[in-house]
Amino acid sequence: MEKFDLVIVGGGFSSLVLANALKLKNKKVAIFEKLDRVGKKILSTGNGRGNITNKNLGVEYYHGKNPEFCEYAIKRYDNFAIRSFFSNLGLMFATEDDKIYPASMQANSILDALRFNLENSGIEICLNSEVKGVKKQADDFLIALSNGKEALAKNVVLAFGGSSQKQFGTDGSAFSIAKSLGHSVTKLYPSLVQMRSRDEIIKGLKGIRSNAKVTLLSCGKEIKSTIGDLLFTDSGISGNATFYLSSYLSEVVNPTIRVEFIPEITENRLIDHLLYKKQCFPNLLSSEILNGIIHKQIGKNILKSVSDAKLIKDLSRSEIIKIAKIIKNFDINITGTLGFDYSQVTHGGVLTSEFDNKTFESKIVKNLYGIGELLDIDGDCGGFNLQWAFSSAMCVAENLNAKIK
Repeated sequence: MEKFDLVIVGGGFSSLVLANALKLKNKKVAIFEKLDRVGKKILSTGNGRGNITNKNLGVEYYHGKNPEFCEYAIKRYDNFAIRSFFSNLGLMFATEDDKIYPASMQANSILDALRFNLENSGIEICLNSEVKGVKKQADDFLIALSNGKEALAKNVVLAFGGSSQKQFGTDGSAFSIAKSLGHSVTKLYPSLVQMRSRDEIIKGLKGIRSNAKVTLLSCGKEIKSTIGDLLFTDSGISGNATFYLSSYLSEVVNPTIRVEFIPEITENRLIDHLLYKKQCFPNLLSSEILNGIIHKQIGKNILKSVSDAKLIKDLSRSEIIKIAKIIKNFDINITGTLGFDYSQVTHGGVLTSEFDNKTFESKIVKNLYGIGELLDIDGDCGGFNLQWAFSSAMCVAENLNAKIK
């Protein structure tokens, strides 16, 4: 049975950052990864472009029972630190809006930089090695693998991710390991995910994209609002605005998404404009009243929900007012999401109150650590989740580099 000074459970982004930051000469370190290669999930980040961090960084971009837990880590190892770290691994960067990417705009650049730097590090990367159990035995951890083998370790870092995108090995089953060691896991929800709706008004809009003000309502009460990309799908809505608001879905009852298609124009001004078009173009088809205002098919759906008038002149004043109100308040009743398989991150995880916020060592089990998506911290869309994975991993690396001699 092999004995290690440190075992890292999981071979994702946080694990690889940690391994690259370790300075443990002549110490036995291993990464146990259940898939046939490490870092597969990295390739899907930022729509395959690797949105690594964001110009803006603060606790307000994070979620969980206690989002303030992340404050120390993201301040100590911030968005400048992550760029410096990857610059030392050979990457350059590009910025789009506030999002920061590798200059190649390819997520595989991030993975390759992390992998290549580990090739001569002496760290063992054990593929097809799923950890099925971790038990504390005196001063060591006994690690049971799916192939029947066992290993011992002085220190263990749990870095196995959450429940999102099981095709990358993160199916949530590893949370049982944290529970077996005495830790508590919150209820888990898919986040940064498409939403479902069965509303008639969005039928036939698949593939239509709009930049709009989008608001999440809970029983009619506003929860959160953003301006961004909204994409209609065959089952509901997607796009960056949808992903952003999905982080708050676990907090709401009877969720509704309210879309304001032209937020820069007031409702009264819109009504006046539509009445002007009725006066000037009375004999055009009624659907033409919204030409040049919103996407034609969206306009047809709105008009159909209000009136069966054939010509613009047949639209009553009250109908025109109602059309304007719907353009400013296009409500979509949400019935759920596409679930963990289609979500980018997991909302929820192991309680942060059970870990030290500076070292990320367990308060329950000595020499046990937890980082990244394992913990009950998740970020908004825009690079915040990779940043959190990096910051938490670097805090653990700092602690282990000082502790393991």
